[in-house]
Amino acid sequence: MGDIDGDSDIDAVGKIWGQGLVTLINQGTGELLPSWKLEDQQTTIGDIALAGFDQDGDLDALICNGFRETGSYPCRLLWNDGNGQFTESGLNLPSTMGAHIAVGDLDLDGDLDVVVTNMGRLNQIWLYEDARFIDSGLRLGIESEMSGRPTLGDLDGDGDLDLIIGRFRGGAEIWFNLTKHPENP
Repeated sequence: MGDIDGDSDIDAVGKIWGQGLVTLINQGTGELLPSWKLEDQQTTIGDIALAGFDQDGDLDALICNGFRETGSYPCRLLWNDGNGQFTESGLNLPSTMGAHIAVGDLDLDGDLDVVVTNMGRLNQIWLYEDARFIDSGLRLGIESEMSGRPTLGDLDGDGDLDLIIGRFRGGAEIWFNLTKHPENP
């Protein structure tokens, strides 16, 4: 949920089983009306994150694959035109399985990076650099483990985002970010 049409009220972006991704625009009274739909037979939509990747003042949408057992279905970044209408950016993250995502500036460079957790695959961190996603090379967790939703926050009070990943079999993993601040190397 977030303001996707620039009118300062909260709108919704969600998935409707069998229909794909939809935007519901708040009419200012709390009434949500459908505005846009991505009918997509290639992707079972798993997680959706709204964030300003292109830094143009609106919220873009990153959508990741749900629980498809076969095929190659990437996480896809959709640009928002500022009115709640989305178009393909052409920037995709590789195939995922049951992915959950968290978005935040992990490398302290001023743009938004992505944590992707997977079912039965290692979790990954993607850095957004020069208008493209770059594989950080980090693989977190145990490949056979089913990871849950990642959460970002400054757990140790050092000014950068740390990571908590829940596990479906109980417990959680905590990963501390050791990125050095540019003003305090």
